[in-house]
Amino acid sequence: GSNNQEIQSLKSQFDDKGFVISQTRSTEELANSMFSKITSFPNSSTMWNANGSFIETEKGDAYGVFPEVELILKGICGRLLSTIYQSHFKVFFVKLYKHERLTSEPEGSQIWHHDTCPGTCIKILFFLNDVGPDNGGTELIPWNQTLQFLKKEWSFNKNIKVDATEPLTKEEIRIRRAEWYSSHIDRYYTRYKEQVSGPPGTFLLFRPEVLHKGGFPKSDHCRYML
Repeated sequence: GSNNQEIQSLKSQFDDKGFVISQTRSTEELANSMFSKITSFPNSSTMWNANGSFIETEKGDAYGVFPEVELILKGICGRLLSTIYQSHFKVFFVKLYKHERLTSEPEGSQIWHHDTCPGTCIKILFFLNDVGPDNGGTELIPWNQTLQFLKKEWSFNKNIKVDATEPLTKEEIRIRRAEWYSSHIDRYYTRYKEQVSGPPGTFLLFRPEVLHKGGFPKSDHCRYML
């Protein structure tokens, strides 16, 4: 049926680029339901820690407080995962974030990087409110271009240790690598960049090895993300 064709089309995009972005009426309804609960909670400001992560309550973590999460995984996101894997899948963790402008410059996951999860992992980002450039939609580089970076990164990792007069910390290496990524992307790969943009219920499935960076919201904007 048409629904199966939609799943196959999304799988093809994922296979080609290492990520896929989509949204449906059902995911929008689930996002609006979660967002409504968040904004109606008494003392909602106490729900978040200093980094914007949802604080577990006596009722459980985000998975326990929001039954919508299970519906997301039983809906199009879960069906898409099963189609990509051609098998069942295991959920390793579920987290809820509130992203605001906390620093003057991007840092941590807000700078270009790729994750070091096992290659079988797929991450899902599910946005609960409008997402785009203003509130820092995630940016990604497709897999074929990412692979070019990863090959060049071998020599970068070797040279950065040779060039340093003193041993570098893990964070110093991370920052230098991100600067190297950024300069090459700005010079050669700008046209390949894709940024997540859409209404509530927009979701992103991506391979953690794909080059990406988290959003850096404008000072008067906020992004809620599962």
